[in-house]
Amino acid sequence: MTTELGTWLRAQREERGWSRSHMARQLVTAARDGGDDAMPAVDTLRKNIYRWENDEVDISDRYRLLYCRVLAVKPAHFGPQPAPEPT
Repeated sequence: MTTELGTWLRAQREERGWSRSHMARQLVTAARDGGDDAMPAVDTLRKNIYRWENDEVDISDRYRLLYCRVLAVKPAHFGPQPAPEPT
């Protein structure tokens, strides 16, 4: 994971005024709404969010998709977007 992705994840959470615990609960809810009942505990997920935001570990595709649901972004728009090329 790049530093830019960790920074982007943190910014998305903070722009909404959410704590890591709140984000973890949002991810669990999104998973359950999608039929996934095999989520870790909120405390464990909160620690993972810290690691993702601080570039300690890569975020898996499973959690990328859950973030997309929670943040209401399309998978193609997940993460920092490249700057448009000058014309």
